[in-house]
Amino acid sequence: MAESHQARLTDLFAANYNELFRRLARRLGSREFAREVLQETYLRIDRISDVAVVQSPRDYFFKAAVNVAKNQLKYENCRPRAGAVDEFFDIADEAPDALRVLEARSEVRALKAALEELPVRRRTILEAMTIEGCSAPVVAKRLKISSRTVEVELALALEFCAAKMNRELPKRLGGPRFKI
Repeated sequence: MAESHQARLTDLFAANYNELFRRLARRLGSREFAREVLQETYLRIDRISDVAVVQSPRDYFFKAAVNVAKNQLKYENCRPRAGAVDEFFDIADEAPDALRVLEARSEVRALKAALEELPVRRRTILEAMTIEGCSAPVVAKRLKISSRTVEVELALALEFCAAKMNRELPKRLGGPRFKI
């Protein structure tokens, strides 16, 4: 009996397919998606083993199709899009690798060695201006020398450190010096 009821249900589905398709396409806003959903709905109805008596097959089919559509949309929203997985693995690692760490440590050792070789006044000026953030007039007042001497000593200290580290010091562009 259930088998004949099942066959009747699939026959009713086939007979009402065009009307279901129109209603579903209007509801979903996509004819292609409606076609996919109706195909899946038919397969689900065909697989039902324990079929109860359906009072309104058209409404039953439509409701089943809407539920299939909701499930598919929910699945599509949860599933990562095609390029998302590739994008995940293409994220640059901000942590330095072992080679970068070794290079950085080597540069720090070279800078420390260069600073040790600087005359005391140049090292003091360089540390005051780069580490402490003091201005040339403040350093000049502290060391009781002119601001111009501070600027010259700073330039010489930077050139010396750059040479010791095999680095090229960027050239200062011309123009007026700003007083800080």
